Parts: sequence; structure tokens; C-alpha cells
Amino acid sequence: MKKCVWLLVFVLMMAFPRGANTLSLPAEETTSDINEQSTEVPENGVETSQELPQGKESALCFKSVGILPFTNQTDVMHGAEKFTKIFYERTKRKFADTEFKLLKLSSTEYAGGPLLLKQAQRIGEKYGVDALIEGYLLGYKITGGTWPSKAISYPEVLAIAQIRVVETKEGTIVKRYTFSPKKPTIYPPSIRNEDDLFGRVIRDVIDKLHEEMKEDEIFFTKGDKK
Repeated sequence: MKKCVWLLVFVLMMAFPRGANTLSLPAEETTSDINEQSTEVPENGVETSQELPQGKESALCFKSVGILPFTNQTDVMHGAEKFTKIFYERTKRKFADTEFKLLKLSSTEYAGGPLLLKQAQRIGEKYGVDALIEGYLLGYKITGGTWPSKAISYPEVLAIAQIRVVETKEGTIVKRYTFSPKKPTIYPPSIRNEDDLFGRVIRDVIDKLHEEMKEDEIFFTKGDKK
């Protein structure tokens, strides 16, 4: 009997040596984890639009730009449609000297996701635009706030989005603009419902992205000699 016990102890010692971790628990998801995982847009083919060599984008100034249907990688209902519409409306007002076209494409023309090089060229030629804009809603998380009545606490929202500008002649990516804050943004409790909150958040995200776009001067304005 004692021999059996010692044999069992020996087997257990060999199977689980001292200092070994016998159980690995997944770490709790944090805001920084969400940011690191969400700011990457997955590529879906080897012929996706390539980055323009650094420095050459300064020579570009687009007069006509097509806005593609945006991609939603969150659980927000109709998030892509809302994001696309709000972006189009605010962008055409912000850069009024540039012609922006909200493109309604068939699934064979563009099915969402990263734009293929030849897709960019074909769409640009068909719709007469110098550039295309892809949009991605990569993350959206709410904490706090109660509805349908007024929120009793201040809702906090972490939204992550990316915009990519693709010129259509060569099908190259001119610029990437990513909104990825380290901390959630706090909103007033008077916002009536989650749909209104989403609209407010997206408008704020777009305004931040516009600041970078304006600084880069990639869209035509009257007086440009480009």
C-alpha cells in the first residue's frame, strides 16, 4: 500500500514540477486592451490599396471625393449607416470647396472592408472622383446612463474609429486618420436615449478627425494652385 502511495506522489511530482503554472486565467479586458486590439483594420486580400510613399501626399489636393459605405465592427444597430451619413453631411460643410459624393454601391462593386487596389481605380473612374474615403467604426462602449427617462448618471463612452483616404488613379492610401482615445468621454445625463447619444458621440469623433484633415490640406479649397 505504501509503495502505491509513493508511486502516485512520484508521478504527480513529475507531471507538475515545482514553479510550473498549472492554470492560466485570461486577463480582464481593459480600455488599453480594447484600443490595442481595435485600431487595426483587417486586410482582406493581397491587392488592397498600398500606402503612398511618405512625403508625396503633400502634392495631392482632391477636388472630388467619393464616400464609401462605412464598416461597423461593433454591436451598434445600423451603426455603419449612421456613421456614413453623419460623416458625409459634416464633411461637405467643413470642406465646402470640395465636391463630396455619397456613393451607393452594389455588393459587387464594394462589399465593405479594406478597398482593393483595382476596386479603387474602377470606382474612381465610374463615378468621376479623385479619391475615396473608407470609414470604420472599430469600437463603441457605454458605461453609466439609464433610459428611456433622463440618465441618472453621466454616461461615459469609448469610441474608436478610423478613416482612410485612397486616391483613385493609382489606388494608393494617402492618409489614415484614427480616433482612439485612452479614456472614455463623459457626456451630460440630459441626453434622451442611446440613439441620440450615439449621434452626439459620432459627431464629436468626426470633428476630431476633421481637425487632422484640415491640417493636412488634402482637400481642395478656393485659391489653391494645386
